[in-house]
Amino acid sequence: MRELNERGLNCKYVHMSGGYYRFLSLPFLLFCRLLGYEKAIVVNGRKFYTRHPNLAHRNTAISQLWPIFFLFDMSIVTLLLKRPSFRSGILLCDRYTILDSIVDLMVALGDDSLSDRAVIKLFSLIMRPTMPLLLDVDKREALQRKKGTPGSELLGQRIDLYRKMASDLGIPIVDASKSFAVVHENVTDHVKRVVPGWRKK
Repeated sequence: MRELNERGLNCKYVHMSGGYYRFLSLPFLLFCRLLGYEKAIVVNGRKFYTRHPNLAHRNTAISQLWPIFFLFDMSIVTLLLKRPSFRSGILLCDRYTILDSIVDLMVALGDDSLSDRAVIKLFSLIMRPTMPLLLDVDKREALQRKKGTPGSELLGQRIDLYRKMASDLGIPIVDASKSFAVVHENVTDHVKRVVPGWRKK
């Protein structure tokens, strides 16, 4: 972001993971709670409730509806967070909501083929960022970093799904296990290809 701004490109940064506006999701989650589908995980004796119902291995209409409702709400928050880009020109996103959420859904539903559904592909295309990048790291190192945090037991599975999505969507992968200087250079090389005026300084 600093380098882009130094080139007069007026870049803004936003971390896009976390909460979202539950226009359709919240009523649906309440309905799932009434049905006993609320999903919880226990880490170090503490219980955490996830933002996804426990629909894994349930071949029901509910399992079909949940990805649509969830991604609709993700699209709303993505558009709201992207509004500054209409003025600033460039928005640098940390954990892009839609692509990140598709991985969440695949884990929650226990369905590795979810990204092949027509509706998921449509969301991926409509909300696709200009230059998506996956910063990848060795599973053992990732598990060490996230040890003891909610959801860490699913981290290995999530890494595999991120890699699968990157392969399916043609998203470049940057090896983040290398030194900071090398990672920075690799990311910069990708950004140069799509950011107009990068070489102007």
